[in-house]
Amino acid sequence: MPIENELKFVVRLDDKIENEAKKLGKCLQIEQGYIAEDKRTRVTVRLRKVIEPDGVVQHLMQVKCKAYSKQKGLIEVGTPIDEKDFQSLWRLAKGKLVKSRYCIETGSADGKHS
Repeated sequence: MPIENELKFVVRLDDKIENEAKKLGKCLQIEQGYIAEDKRTRVTVRLRKVIEPDGVVQHLMQVKCKAYSKQKGLIEVGTPIDEKDFQSLWRLAKGKLVKSRYCIETGSADGKHS
């Protein structure tokens, strides 16, 4: 299973800075809500509506849990769902939020970009 590395920052942007950030990479608009969360087992089920820069919309149900294997870490599995099912489940979701994710290509030590 691939391992994802990402850096997360919460940044409050004014319009000028946000426009500059958009020039550096693609910006995804994400609406997210939680259907179920069990703090004891660290299992979370959430819904996501992801809007790509080109306007393509994805509706996803994701399960995220703490891995108890040799690899350790988090396991996250996302499954596309249709818009009608998303809307039905969205009414039940708690902790709703809207966020922008800026995907900016950077160089790496091996010369490849990510």
